[in-house]
Order: sequence, then structure tokens, then C-alpha cells
Amino acid sequence: MSERKFIVVITQTREEADALNVIFPPVTSDFRISAYHYGYAFCGLNHYGMRPNVLLSFVPLDDNDRWVRECLRPAFRNEVRIGPVEIT
Repeated sequence: MSERKFIVVITQTREEADALNVIFPPVTSDFRISAYHYGYAFCGLNHYGMRPNVLLSFVPLDDNDRWVRECLRPAFRNEVRIGPVEIT
């Protein structure tokens, strides 16, 4: 059995998130990908009882940001890394 994935994508605007959600694949019991805009008020975000375990962001995120600390981080599983990431 493969690991279930719940991917959250953070965009700058609601319009960008809406556009991505239209093209994302359908939700299954083992996979979900959803886009949300920066500033979204997460409440009870889960997929079959599992909190998100992958985060992709088009917006720079920092733990010093109030929204990241109070809204985004509590919505995710503890092992998800939130912060600047360099892609090489």
C-alpha cells in the first residue's frame, strides 16, 4: 500500500488558487491536491482524517509571519517543513 498524499498549494491570490483547482486531478482516497490563497483561514483541513503532508508554495513563507504561525502551521502535520526552500 502506498503512502497517502494530501498536497496543499499556496498561491498569492484566490483567482490563482481557483484556476489551479480546476486543472488538478480528481480526489481519491489516497490522493488529494488543493490550492488555497495566502491568507486563507484554514479550519479543520483534512482528507479522510489526515492533515496535509506536502506543502508547495508560490508565496515566500516564513515562521515569523503571523498567518503562517497561526493558520498554516496548525493545519499541517508536524513533519511538514514550512519556510524558505532553495531548489537547485
